[in-house]
Amino acid sequence: MANESNPHRARHARIHHGGSLSIAQGRVLRALNCGGMLTRTQIEAAADLTKWMAKRTIADLTRRDLIFASVRQGRYQITQSGRNTLAAKSPGFGQLES
Repeated sequence: MANESNPHRARHARIHHGGSLSIAQGRVLRALNCGGMLTRTQIEAAADLTKWMAKRTIADLTRRDLIFASVRQGRYQITQSGRNTLAAKSPGFGQLES
């Protein structure tokens, strides 16, 4: 019972269940879901985003706890909540067109 009243856990529950993803957010999550730690520049290229859009999208996803800045400065990883959120979307969500 004590864990259910934990404010940190409750905040994560709200984030996980609420909100939607933009196409840019889906692209970033998809790029990070392949594994590893990517720099913003690598995310820009993988997600086909401008520098400004990548910075904004990374900030939004970090704020929602769907990605996090790793110990290695300037690199990002997807969280389990990010993987779950991406998995809940249709299989093609956020994919770049061939």
